[in-house]
Amino acid sequence: MKTFAVAGLTTIALAISFAAEAEPDVAALEAGYKTASENLKTELTEALTHEDVRKSILEPLWKANKAMSDASVATVKAFKMKGEPVHLSDEAELRIDNITERPPFLRQDVADLYNRYRSAVVINLSSYGKDGRPMSSKDYPYDVTIAVAADPQIHWNFPTTAEALQAIGDRVLEAAKGRFKMAEESYQRVIDYKRAKGLIR
Repeated sequence: MKTFAVAGLTTIALAISFAAEAEPDVAALEAGYKTASENLKTELTEALTHEDVRKSILEPLWKANKAMSDASVATVKAFKMKGEPVHLSDEAELRIDNITERPPFLRQDVADLYNRYRSAVVINLSSYGKDGRPMSSKDYPYDVTIAVAADPQIHWNFPTTAEALQAIGDRVLEAAKGRFKMAEESYQRVIDYKRAKGLIR
C-alpha cells in the first residue's frame, strides 16, 4: 500500500508516482471525486434547510452558547468589569462553506478489490448568528473529515447524507462540550473570587 500527496503535484507527476503499481487513471479518479463531492454538497445544503435537521445538530451549540453568555454576565458582575458581557447567539446556524473537490491524498491498495483507492473528503462549515454575522471563536469554522474510497471501476463511495450529517453533528457536539467547559471554568473563577472576598463560604 502506498500513499501519495495530491497537493502541489500535477496529474502527470502523480500518475508517474503510481507507475510501480497499476497506473490508475488519476484524471478519472479526480473527476469522479469532484462529481461525488458536488452531489454531497447539494444534498447537505438541502438537508440543512429543514428546521428539524438543523435543530438536532445545533441544539447542543445553542445550549453551550447560552451557558457561555450567562457565565460572561456573572463574571462581569462579580469582578465589576467595565464593558458589556459577551452575548453569544443561542440561535446560531450552520453553513457549508466548502467541500473538497479534489482528493487531498490518494492511497492505492491493489490487494483490496472493493476499496482500491482511498482518500478523504473534508467538509468546511462555519457558524453564524441570527443576524447573519459570522460567529468569532476558536471553535469555528468546523472541519469534518470523512474517509472515502473508490473501487477499481473508479466509483467513489462517499458518505450518505445521513452519515455526513451524523459526522457534522458529532463535530458540533465536540465544540459545544468545549464551550460548556469554558463556561464552567468562568463560573469557578467567580466562585473562587467570592470565597477569597468572604462573600460566600
